This record gives sequence, C-alpha cells and structure tokens, in this order.
Amino acid sequence: MSTIRKVFNRYDINPYNGLNELQSFELEREVYKRLGKSAHFPRLIKSHLSKRELYLTNVGTSLFSIRQLPKFEPTEQIEAIFNTLNEKGITYLDMRKEGHNICFQKGTIYLIDFDIVALDGKAISPEIEERLSYYNEAETKQFMRNIILNKMRPIVCQSHLW
Repeated sequence: MSTIRKVFNRYDINPYNGLNELQSFELEREVYKRLGKSAHFPRLIKSHLSKRELYLTNVGTSLFSIRQLPKFEPTEQIEAIFNTLNEKGITYLDMRKEGHNICFQKGTIYLIDFDIVALDGKAISPEIEERLSYYNEAETKQFMRNIILNKMRPIVCQSHLW
C-alpha cells in the first residue's frame, strides 16, 4: 500500500476547528494512534512533530473525485466505522456532502481527515464544541450512507443528438 503525507501548515489558526497547526497535528495524530490498525481508516506509519507531518497509508480515492461507484450495500461498513469510532472515544464532526472525507478502494469505504473531532466527548476548541453540540450519530450515519448511494446512481446522458 502506498503512503501519503499530510502536512499541517496551511493556517496559523484553522478556521474550521479553531486550532493552530500544532494543535491540529497533535489531535489528528492522537486519533490515528487510537485507531491503530482498525479497518476503514488510514494507518499512521510515522509522524514528525517538528515538521508537522503525518505519513499515512493511502486508502484510495475521495468520493469527491469519483464519478460513479459500483453498486454495493454500504450499511455494514458504515456501522463498522461508527462502532470503531465509538470504541475509541472519537466523535467525527467533519462529514461533508461532497464526500471529501470518504474514500473508496477495492470495495472498501474509508473515513479520513480527523482534525475536527471530539475525543472522549470533549471538544478542544469553541469551533469543535459548536459542532459537537448539534452532532447526532444516527443522522451522520444516514448522511454518510446518502453520500455513498448518490455516487452509485447511473449517469444518464442528457445529450440529444438525434
């Protein structure tokens, strides 16, 4: 499996989580340590604190970049993802309708990007606290399912060449 490098140097303060790059790096590194070798998530290969870099296994292509998925039933994989998150004390707060943080590879769904999470029910910034205040796991699961299913719809050609 190939490796990707995630660098935390885009913002002094990340406007989405309210954290500086060191705090964002440390939060995401902690999540990957908790997840260990759990299925449906990238694995942390190594990290460099001084460079604010994480090296992770590449888990495929973001749904944002995929035009159409093959037909499959995602419910069991979604349940497995949320069961693991719950077991590890991670509340995922960055589900996006475009599918940026969901990847797909060889029939498997992966969840990525863990710098907007609460750990053990606690938020470490007001921005994360706000997201946590309206978090609903059942709605988030359904939202994730809808994102995936929407990528499975057949693409209909709308050209009228006759």
